[in-house]
Amino acid sequence: MQHHSPPLSGPAHPTSTSEGYSGPRRGLPAFPADYGGERRLRLSDNTARRCSGRGGRHSGQCPGSSAPLRLQGPRFSRAREAEGTAPLSGRGETGRNGPGQGPGRAGSGRGGAERSGSGAMLAALAAVWSLLAASFLAALLLLLRRAPAPRPGRAGLVIAGLFQDLIRYGKTKRGCGQLPGWLRLLQVPKRWFTHFYVVSVLWNGFLLISLFRAEFLGESLPSWIQDMHHALGRDSQSKDTDSEHFSALLVLLLLWLHSCRRLAECLWTSVFSSGVIHIVQYCFGLGYYIAVGSTVLCQVPTNVRNGKKLSVQICWYHIIGVMVYIWASLHQHRCLAILANLRKSRSGKVVSLSHSVPFGDWFESVSCPHYFAELLIYVSMAITLGMHNVTWWCVVMYVLFNQALAAVLCHEFYQKNFSSYPKHRKAFIPLVF
Repeated sequence: MQHHSPPLSGPAHPTSTSEGYSGPRRGLPAFPADYGGERRLRLSDNTARRCSGRGGRHSGQCPGSSAPLRLQGPRFSRAREAEGTAPLSGRGETGRNGPGQGPGRAGSGRGGAERSGSGAMLAALAAVWSLLAASFLAALLLLLRRAPAPRPGRAGLVIAGLFQDLIRYGKTKRGCGQLPGWLRLLQVPKRWFTHFYVVSVLWNGFLLISLFRAEFLGESLPSWIQDMHHALGRDSQSKDTDSEHFSALLVLLLLWLHSCRRLAECLWTSVFSSGVIHIVQYCFGLGYYIAVGSTVLCQVPTNVRNGKKLSVQICWYHIIGVMVYIWASLHQHRCLAILANLRKSRSGKVVSLSHSVPFGDWFESVSCPHYFAELLIYVSMAITLGMHNVTWWCVVMYVLFNQALAAVLCHEFYQKNFSSYPKHRKAFIPLVF
């Protein structure tokens, strides 16, 4: 004996197929036998609208019923197609990501547009770093080309003086001629380098704490960081997403530790003379450490967390990256201590602010090993990110040309001011450049 679920209300279902009834449907109100097919269709349409307005459209159920709402007929097919719930190819599946027609396909198109927009913004971020790298490369090539002196004329002298003023700082500003009075007003003490690392420790520390809480405690990032992250972040196509999240978190930690060490060295190790830097260089340095930390944050995939906590997965490139980072950081600290000790007595008291030829550690091979170590530190972060992150390699290229320009200027200073300066020393990269 066949058993049917009882109707929600009204008399028993008619059984006559001549009246258009094809059997009881669970979840729909019953109708008297004398209503006729069109009347039943109209009432069912009204029921569908009420369910749609109360959540049935999204849940697929009519309020008060535990069964999905199933409506048939050409009129309901048109309505379901208009709402984006029409089946594709007669298989009863809604158009989400399939190749069918209608709003289901449009929804997939919107998701694809968001992914492509995110990719475009990330490409724009890489382009900005590439443009900065290209600008420093151009400045380096102009410096190495040994361009002839500018023609007599106020405009040419001003442009040449401004160019030299913007690429030089500290001791390398000496010997480049007397600057106009208005340019001297735009100089700030070189010891203000300390401000760069204060900003970096605060900003990148804030990003590190926020990301740590989001990854390990399941908390949400501040809304304005989420907006920036979704605008500039990337969608991951890799299944190993936990490793990508941990890589970005680890790099942000390394960057913060680097800033803390450099801040401590500026406060307690380095001895600054009366050297100056241009106000543009100073403002650029402040913005740089904000930008570089934000770039690390944007390497965290935006589309895979879904509120889940991070599962730490340590990979081989994490170990190699951290080892290179520690190695380069130790050498950078030693080289900075050597430079500082040139101005100190054995007791640690500052006795001179003059410049001397440094010896020891990597100074035996290059004039500016601390700049070379800075490059290695950023390379170690690229390794920690898995070595395939294009955006971060653009940052590395910027650091390469920026530090190379500064190293060439320092190398020239030593050669001009010390006749016995070792001939075998390179400027920046041992045995290469």
